[in-house]
Amino acid sequence: MEIIYLVFLVFSGNNLDQVHLEAWHNYSRGPKFLINRPCEDTIKDPAFQAHLKKTLKPGQKGKLLCRTYSEVDSITSLSNAPGVDLLPASRQKPEASDSDASILEGKLVHRPYEEGRKSVEAYLGQEFFLQQEDGEEVAIYPGKEFSRNALIKLKNQKIRIRTRFVDRTPKVDPAQPMSYPMESDGSPMRRTGYELIELNPQE
Repeated sequence: MEIIYLVFLVFSGNNLDQVHLEAWHNYSRGPKFLINRPCEDTIKDPAFQAHLKKTLKPGQKGKLLCRTYSEVDSITSLSNAPGVDLLPASRQKPEASDSDASILEGKLVHRPYEEGRKSVEAYLGQEFFLQQEDGEEVAIYPGKEFSRNALIKLKNQKIRIRTRFVDRTPKVDPAQPMSYPMESDGSPMRRTGYELIELNPQE
C-alpha cells in the first residue's frame, strides 16, 4: 500500500513560490477533528482550508492535492494538475457562498451549559455537537433558519446537515481589556464550529 502525501503548493501570480510535501499519516498540524480522515476528503473541508489559508500572504494563492509517491513525478506536473484552490483569508468574501458548504452526518448531541456563569463552556457558546460515525465530534451553531428549540427537539437523533465553517474567536484589542480562556501561547481559546445552513433528520 503506497503512502499518501499532502501536497500544498503556494503561488504568487503564475509563479510557484513554495512546495510543501508531507506524508498524510504523519500530518498533525491541521484541526484535530480532521486529521484522521482521508486526505482527499479533508482537503475539501472548509475547516482545513481555513487553517491553511492563514499561511498565505496577500497576493499568494494555494493549491491542495493528495498524491501517492508514484504520482509525485515532477513539480511541473503537480503545478498543472487539478486540485483544490485556496485564496488568502483576507481576500475571501465576508459572506461564505454555497461552494464553501460541507455535508456532515451523525448524531446530534446536546450539552447545555449555565448561561451567565463564567466558564469555558459559556465562553465557547457551544451546546450542540455532531457525533460522527468515527466518534469524533464537531460543534454545531444554529443558523438563521434554525432556532435553539428546534435543535433540542432533534437531540440524540441521526441527522444530515449542510454547514459552513465559522471562526468566532474574539479579536484581541489592547485598548479594550477582556478576560477569556487562553491557549498555551496566551491567545484567546479558539472558538470554532459549523453553522447550520440546512438540516435533514435521518431514519
